[in-house]
Amino acid sequence: MTSYNTPNFFPIEFDLEKRVVTIAELDEADYEKSIFILAKGDGRGFLHYKNIFDLTLDEFLEANKYENKDPYFIFHHGFCCSTLLSRMIEARFKTISLREPPGINVATNMTHNVNQLTPENDLFFRRLVYIHGRTFQSHQRAIVKCSDYATRSFTNFISPNTKALFLYSDLVEFIASCSKEKRDFWIANRVNYQEVKDQLGYKSYLDLNNTQIQATLYWCSQISEILACPNLDNVRSLNMSRIFSEKNLLKNLGRFFNLKEKYFIFKDRNQNNIRGHYSKTGSYEFSYDHRMKIIQTVLKKENINCNYFNNLAIDILGDKFAALEKLKL
Repeated sequence: MTSYNTPNFFPIEFDLEKRVVTIAELDEADYEKSIFILAKGDGRGFLHYKNIFDLTLDEFLEANKYENKDPYFIFHHGFCCSTLLSRMIEARFKTISLREPPGINVATNMTHNVNQLTPENDLFFRRLVYIHGRTFQSHQRAIVKCSDYATRSFTNFISPNTKALFLYSDLVEFIASCSKEKRDFWIANRVNYQEVKDQLGYKSYLDLNNTQIQATLYWCSQISEILACPNLDNVRSLNMSRIFSEKNLLKNLGRFFNLKEKYFIFKDRNQNNIRGHYSKTGSYEFSYDHRMKIIQTVLKKENINCNYFNNLAIDILGDKFAALEKLKL
């Protein structure tokens, strides 16, 4: 009889009404090959697997009922090199990296659906989290690089013993990223901006159809969600620029997450190779300097008033900036 309580059997789709879960069968190398996301899709960056099959949700949960190991998390607001950082951690430390696993998205949606907030589903939510903590070896640690919208359920995911990193960029970088072609549609459909504005407690008028306003509100809301969590002792914040400027950053991250290093020669060369290539597929060269040139080009093209939006964020967040700084890795 097959036991489904190992990371060889990974849940990629859930039908909660039919109580069916779709399982991908994959080994440790398949996880690493799934550079971008653990979901089906075209291209080398998507899910690599040996086989896919359906299983009853009850059977899968029963097989994993004794799992109780929390994964650690990387939360972020999007467009801040979270996939790149996840790959760098995976390359240096004994981890199993789960990049945007669908099960975490299901768990996120459950916390925002009033009809699903039942004691039974609360148990299901915790089971989902623990399933993502499974590892191939006892000395490994599973690290989940969430989708950006999972941050809205940050408090639900973080228990007193859960370690998490919040990765973010400077506001103007995020605004420029969201102002690029097609990404304006992405940010426009991310959340209900009237609700976000109300939740942030900002009373003055804002044009909620403006891409830069939307990006500012989304960026501020992510920070606010992080700081609202009661369990911040094991949470750290990191500005993405430090990925490219601090030589010992990964060592400090490993120390924070309590990770064991892999033993191999040319460690620094391997890290530089990952850092210097596009994080989603590794298919073309990437540099932070080039990214910043693109950012500056977009800011100029869109005539974005950086001072205005920085001051707006200060008005919205107030002393939360200082609170975020206290979480600095």
